[in-house]
Amino acid sequence: MSKGLSIDDPSWLDDASPLVDRLDLLHRTLRPGAGHRSFELYHRAACSLRIGLRDGECITVRRGVDDGLALRSLSSDGREIAFAATSGSGKQSLQWVLARSRQSRGRAFPETAWARDGDRLKADHEAVLRLPSVDELTAWLVQARDELVGSTVGPRAGPEPLELWVEAAATAESWVADGGLKALRTRARGWGMLRLRKPAGAGSSTRPVLIARRNWADLPIGGWKAVLEDRRLSGSRVAGPPAQRVPILFSPECSAILVMALVKALHSGESEPRFPVGPAWNVVDDPGHATALFGGGFDDAGFATRRTLLADGLRATGSVGGEGHFRRPSFRDRPVPMPSHLVVQTAGSVPPSRAVLATALSLHPLDRDQWMLEIDGAYLEAGRPGPILRSAIVAVSPTELVRRCVAAVGPARLSHLGVKTPALVFDGLTLR
Repeated sequence: MSKGLSIDDPSWLDDASPLVDRLDLLHRTLRPGAGHRSFELYHRAACSLRIGLRDGECITVRRGVDDGLALRSLSSDGREIAFAATSGSGKQSLQWVLARSRQSRGRAFPETAWARDGDRLKADHEAVLRLPSVDELTAWLVQARDELVGSTVGPRAGPEPLELWVEAAATAESWVADGGLKALRTRARGWGMLRLRKPAGAGSSTRPVLIARRNWADLPIGGWKAVLEDRRLSGSRVAGPPAQRVPILFSPECSAILVMALVKALHSGESEPRFPVGPAWNVVDDPGHATALFGGGFDDAGFATRRTLLADGLRATGSVGGEGHFRRPSFRDRPVPMPSHLVVQTAGSVPPSRAVLATALSLHPLDRDQWMLEIDGAYLEAGRPGPILRSAIVAVSPTELVRRCVAAVGPARLSHLGVKTPALVFDGLTLR
């Protein structure tokens, strides 16, 4: 127990509740010498299995175990004065984080307290917490590869995968803190990655395609193919940026990048924003949704989560900040306000007859009010892709972008970023 979990013993997959008991024992060991400071301990345990194919044939197997402990300390006035994290979860790890936390005393951070709920255990469990076998995961990967190679994504034959892998991970997160907080959350997520040998179409690139689901068993066999279909462009003629302002239709993949960035830029903080937005900027943060990759019934400081309407197609109505919105990017990070599961609620319609279709996006925030969007894609003529457009630049502010979000096209799709959105149309932007 002093060194943490055993790498060879994933028995906690059957019942993760003893992990909270172990953490509670460590917390009670710590408490007598804590003085007037309050302490929170956070523990994350994870087992993962990854199966990979390279050049379509060579199967690789990688197993991983992650076991980490983090400690936060609050002063008597409720301000955070120490944070430290380390691998492992036993007494040796506790002693290490205690030593590190003493070195950071006196550094006050914005308050991120934890929930104080008496002795009631908060629990948010997956129905089944287990890893698939090597055979199960290999069968999924081979089937997904065969579907991809046998598709008609390319003009003559299916695309050639250079590298692809699928990974399943089972995780258990535990919290124990002064004031009675005891919480446990378990997940069984799945990810897939595809990298092609050559672009899937005239305007696409070889950048990786990523897919993810709340549970590895829900990974779609055709997940990679659906993203590649959005990237595929069949034109051969290359044209420069348009001379006049045009609507830009961002693919669901590109729209997810924009939605996440815009929410972080404009809908963060505890104050309620009221700026105007376009009719398609109808966005909700729903951490409790059954398909959410991140989030759950409580946040990473133990506070109950809530569904928050961020914009209703007329104006901004909410923000991601304060209790219920705290997340840790990893066990080595303190909880900070972040969105969990963003959903664009605007129904998809037909694409505009004339526009620019963006199938690749690089976003460069220059400062708070000025972004540069680098776009690859094509012209839309009569609703169909025409000449290829490469490396066009849009200089725009985030507030102007949300005001110009005017329509959605096609069905919504869940991104590995935790964003579910259809393709979005932003009207009247200048490209150069």
